[in-house]
Amino acid sequence: MSSIDDIVLEPIERGFDAIGMMQGELAPVKRAAVGAGIGYAIAYGMKPGFAFMPDPSDPTKKIPRPFTGTAKKSEMQQSTYFPAWAIVAAPAVIFSVLI
Repeated sequence: MSSIDDIVLEPIERGFDAIGMMQGELAPVKRAAVGAGIGYAIAYGMKPGFAFMPDPSDPTKKIPRPFTGTAKKSEMQQSTYFPAWAIVAAPAVIFSVLI
């Protein structure tokens, strides 16, 4: 575990510390905002097929797939276990809680 800390976490922590995201009571909130921004850029910039599907009204556009846990019965065929909002939330949680 120490090698993972040295290789992965330490550079990230130093980067956040350099821009002031490791000090103060609101540090986890600031890191979560940065993580959510990065996740949003990845999700809506790349629009991966497991989280997005072609828009039925305009096949050149992609729309987010519904989450399997909350999808209606008619949407279950197109649903996914890892929707676009999870791509945004994952780095936010990782940056705020685990770093």
